[in-house]
Amino acid sequence: MAHAAQHGQFPVVGSGDVNDLATYETRLKTAPQLDAVIIGRGALRNPWIFTELRQRSATTIPSRALVAALECFILLQNMQLLWPTKLMHFVAPVDYCGVDTDKWLQVREALLRAMDGRDLDHLTVHHHTLGRAKMMWNYLRSSLPETYFDPTILRTKSVGELSQRWQALLSTETITLQHQSKWDWLYSGAKRDV
Repeated sequence: MAHAAQHGQFPVVGSGDVNDLATYETRLKTAPQLDAVIIGRGALRNPWIFTELRQRSATTIPSRALVAALECFILLQNMQLLWPTKLMHFVAPVDYCGVDTDKWLQVREALLRAMDGRDLDHLTVHHHTLGRAKMMWNYLRSSLPETYFDPTILRTKSVGELSQRWQALLSTETITLQHQSKWDWLYSGAKRDV
């Protein structure tokens, strides 16, 4: 990458295992001539990684905002699978939620209304929605404190149960999202140090 960035005639974009500010800075140090850096799986492991890069510190989010954001992910996945036309016409009530609990709750309620649902327990759910929500949680939990790495949450049988488990599990006021390199082998295909 560094050689291509230094000697190439076209812009060179770096890619690979950028999971937080430290790994981003490492990528830039190994190839300072890069024109940009792509963030892929790092955004699955920490959807607020871009805030972390802008603020130059780990993001702290209210636990209720995190649960609401995860519920919005469920609802968007479900709308995309069952009602793609509704998704194309859906307009969120806010532009950007960040770590604001009230804004995430507004988007959640707007999504439920768009799908004629009262709550996640009474919503018509596509059979892939639960699996995709569990996949997202599996990535995200690698940036949460170890107490949130409870494997039983992946055994839930409905999106309502999954949401209830998130709410029970995320019982602290705020949570700091931080890259934990000990899980890199699981999410990046890197070899695990034994």
